[in-house]
Amino acid sequence: MADVVGVGIVKDIFKTGIAIKDTVDTFHQNKEDCRDLQVLVATVMDILSRLQEMTRLTSHPAMCPSALVGIQGSLDAALKLVTKWQKKHGLHRFLMARDMAKQLRRVQDDIQRNINIGHFAATMELRIELTRITTTTVR
Repeated sequence: MADVVGVGIVKDIFKTGIAIKDTVDTFHQNKEDCRDLQVLVATVMDILSRLQEMTRLTSHPAMCPSALVGIQGSLDAALKLVTKWQKKHGLHRFLMARDMAKQLRRVQDDIQRNINIGHFAATMELRIELTRITTTTVR
């Protein structure tokens, strides 16, 4: 069951990531901040893609659905933000570029925070597994 839920979350992450990339491609203001967001999202997608190829990512305890849900939530917030700004009139975007930059950085920080939580979970899982293997081998 957890495996099916995890697979769905990873698919959602990819769909959201692609939507963010496509939306950000249309921006003319805040290009650097938008590009940074694109790079961050592309990195998340690349890492998840590589992990899925190498392992059963979603069945690994460190990549339980709750670790992926945080990343998906951050990406959803990023997509809502860039979609909201895309719908604004060009003059409004120009006048509010500084506010948009702050919001883009905030959402990037949130994505990175959730990635760090996932990294921490994976590191702890690895530490537990190594301790288990070492103590079993010693006996």
